[in-house]
Amino acid sequence: MTHFRAATILLSTVLACASASAATLSFESLSSGNLGSSSASLAEALISGTGTVLYTNEYFLGQGGSVCSAFTTSSSTSCTGDLEISFTTAVNQLSLQAIGFDEGDSVTISAYAGSSLLGSQQVDTADGVVDFSAFSGVTKLVFDDQSTGSGLAYGKFSFTQLTSPVPEPATGLLMLLGVAALGQFARRRQAT
Repeated sequence: MTHFRAATILLSTVLACASASAATLSFESLSSGNLGSSSASLAEALISGTGTVLYTNEYFLGQGGSVCSAFTTSSSTSCTGDLEISFTTAVNQLSLQAIGFDEGDSVTISAYAGSSLLGSQQVDTADGVVDFSAFSGVTKLVFDDQSTGSGLAYGKFSFTQLTSPVPEPATGLLMLLGVAALGQFARRRQAT
């Protein structure tokens, strides 16, 4: 039973040092419509596109909004530019929703951990949910748009963001207590 207690204390200490928090990408802090730039910075990610501008709209208003890489003319806007989202820290449990406009809209979305490709998904249906939750440590999404219609926008990004492994003061105290308990168990074992 003593080994079980020691293992439990050690496991609690290790788990207390690493944590994660649920997060979303919210574009609602950006102005709606043409952002006048092909890149934008959020607290959780840097977004850049090959279109002339990034374009945000009110799809999923109250749920983070949506974004696309757009080509604009004086008479129209099409969300057919490629897009890249680089997360500030690695994420897990990633999912998003693609919002389609016309027949012929299609995009390949690839998830990367650093420069290593984790996997890709083809999206060619309106309002398709893209689930990358099977991959951990995602640092970047690349959207390769092959649309022949008006293109796709993306919203409802949700993920678990890995937090910094720097322990909080309470975690340090817990770790010291765990080490002291292990020492006490070892001392008791030697005495018997």
